[in-house]
Amino acid sequence: MGLRKVTIDKTARIEEMLPDYLAVCLSGMPGMGRKTAVRMLLDKHPEVNAVFCSVEEIEDGSAVNRREAHKTNWYLVRKPEGCCYPESNDGFWNFVRNMPKEDRILVAVDGLIPESFLELVWSGVMAVVIPETFWFTEAETYRYLKECRSELRYREVYYLTGGWAGCIAMMVRLEKQLTDRWTAWELSSRYEIRKYIQSQILDILPEDELRMLRERSAFPSLNEELVSILWENPDKDLEERLFVRGAMVYSPENNSWNVQPALRMAMDEYTSPELCMKAIAWYEEKGQIQDALTCCWYLHDYRKYTECLIRNYDKIPFLHYERAGSAGGDRNIPELFYLDWMERFLHQDAGGMEELRAQITELARTAVEAGADRERVSEICLNIAYTDPKLSTSEWMELLREKTEPGQRIRLYFMLGESVSYLSGLRDLSELFSCGKSERAAYRRLWEERLSPVNQIPYHLAELEYEFQTDGAMVKRGGRRLEVLPEIHRDAPWQVRLGMMYLAYLIADEKDGNENVRKYIRELADTLEKEENPVCRWNVRALYYLAEAKWGEKEGLMKWIRETGGDIENESGKTRFYMAAEVKINLYLGNYARAGDILQLLVPYFENGHSWRWLSESLFQRAIVEKEKGETGQALKTVAESLAAANPYRYVRIYTGYGRRGAELLEEYRKWIEKTETSYHQSKKKYKYGSVLRMPVPDWVDYIVRKAGRQKKYYLDLQEEQQNIYRVEKLTVTEQMVLQYLEKGYSNARISEIMNIKLPTVKTHIYNIYKKLGVTTRIQAVQKVRELGLL
Repeated sequence: MGLRKVTIDKTARIEEMLPDYLAVCLSGMPGMGRKTAVRMLLDKHPEVNAVFCSVEEIEDGSAVNRREAHKTNWYLVRKPEGCCYPESNDGFWNFVRNMPKEDRILVAVDGLIPESFLELVWSGVMAVVIPETFWFTEAETYRYLKECRSELRYREVYYLTGGWAGCIAMMVRLEKQLTDRWTAWELSSRYEIRKYIQSQILDILPEDELRMLRERSAFPSLNEELVSILWENPDKDLEERLFVRGAMVYSPENNSWNVQPALRMAMDEYTSPELCMKAIAWYEEKGQIQDALTCCWYLHDYRKYTECLIRNYDKIPFLHYERAGSAGGDRNIPELFYLDWMERFLHQDAGGMEELRAQITELARTAVEAGADRERVSEICLNIAYTDPKLSTSEWMELLREKTEPGQRIRLYFMLGESVSYLSGLRDLSELFSCGKSERAAYRRLWEERLSPVNQIPYHLAELEYEFQTDGAMVKRGGRRLEVLPEIHRDAPWQVRLGMMYLAYLIADEKDGNENVRKYIRELADTLEKEENPVCRWNVRALYYLAEAKWGEKEGLMKWIRETGGDIENESGKTRFYMAAEVKINLYLGNYARAGDILQLLVPYFENGHSWRWLSESLFQRAIVEKEKGETGQALKTVAESLAAANPYRYVRIYTGYGRRGAELLEEYRKWIEKTETSYHQSKKKYKYGSVLRMPVPDWVDYIVRKAGRQKKYYLDLQEEQQNIYRVEKLTVTEQMVLQYLEKGYSNARISEIMNIKLPTVKTHIYNIYKKLGVTTRIQAVQKVRELGLL
């Protein structure tokens, strides 16, 4: 698909205003996507006649002479030279009074709303669409890059551009033109990007506004406290004008503001280094490490940037940053070596990890000889080992015992990673809990003795989850109520709060899926959605909708399924948990092909990372997909593979949350294994074991089957006609547009002409619509969506 064909639909707000207002003013600055939005709006309304006209034609009323009778007409007013609209609104008023009531005016304004328009706004004649309306969201940035087949990292692009459509498109075009692979950070420094922003946006600003933007461009986040440290007597009126233009952005969640990120790319070094260093120190003091890094980057001072990386190395791996320590002597610095390792670990770069693995012992020795703090070097090495998939968890615990002394507590910098489960985060801890009582107690004592207090609650949450997943005594004593969860402070790190939310989701079963649990989850979700970390926001959104599905509240699922946009890959985009949640929701909704596609990526990832809890469940999910495809034999083999992965840890609950289909598959597996393995019955016992860990494998499997059978009535199991409703929602925006034209009776050729796409492309869209709706003709397609109330 050509880049010009790739669009993100930002017309919803304009659509909402058109029925109620005679005129709509699109405010903002060039490159925000207003032209694209209007073009898409016209494509969605072929019944409308577009009258492109000048301000003068509105003023003298001559624009109405070009309207088409018996049709709705939209007057699309071209911006006047310098965006200077008439001082009087008499001409607009006269035109509005005389134009037919079904007609509308659309006008664009760069910056402040002209005074001549204010009376129209106050009178309810004109609505104003603010600049933020046109900025891409995180999800939309991700979808745009995927549709363009861009290799740029979604998070970097969104962070650097703030969702400014024109800048994102320019980055992608440059990426396609350059032979070498460039990162978004590198592209942001290119002359072409800077010149585009300078000529299209900055050059039209008044001098005083441009000066303030330059002064503030180095600072990714400002508030009253920081502004008072950096400047005396700031001009509030000037700031307000920049907010109205969309050149500055306000974040109500944390009461801060900043220059629109895209504009910062073209700003010359106007702010003094002294002010930047003050801001960097303030950001680091407040824990705003991402902002400190961005401020350092603005200085273009490699040494200061590297120093910032070293000072904050233990907070950086999941942030946006440039790898300063990827080569040369920088690798001899333990902090930068750690960042290099984490980069390779997160991308499952086995070759890169092997290369670094061979250097770590020599690195530690030379660093200590050079005067580095021995305990810090040891802590860094143990954090690297914690994420090393070649070490089992028991081997890592033994390494902890060898490399530390009693009373010497090291801190694990990250345990959760991109997961929501402390049991299976950066490392799967199931091995610590699946052993005998004495060994388990020894592991707990070692953890409490040698690891920092900040790692103790995560350990407890991991243990609680393991008890839940295996129907352990600790959870049974608590009755699976909220009381089993530890108390945490409201200001606890977001990772801990997210882990608590996940446990609350798990315990919201048939007994405790009550309003208290739901309230607890919703309150946590509300606070976590406001976190700046994108990993947190992705995961809390996915977890919340999983809870919605568990409670049978299906309405919210529609929005979430639309947000996923049909995309699968997650390079610097969706987290693995988000994708795992997509699998579960799609299985609930009967979208088995979609679930199977995602599992093709997840299963190898969990297998390579030795994430046994997630691997076991993903394999079972794959078996459900295979069963629904009619591949029963392969499905039973995949169930066996899943149980083999789960066997050392004896998970139970990961198999019991798939309703009727999951329960029936498990029952079929048990019958199959009884027929194929003669020793199956011989190893079964008839007495109580007290724990699944002491059961022979056949009894453990029987226990899972019985549990799944009892639990199936408590989980979402949509009927076929309900599933069809959700499948319709999976139609892409383009397919929905084609469907609207089918309803109007347009031919393929006519649709091709209206949408400006090739005839074979139209036929492909129609084929996909038929496939998704389960129909074979146009009439059936239109009739089906009408019955479902979707047209």
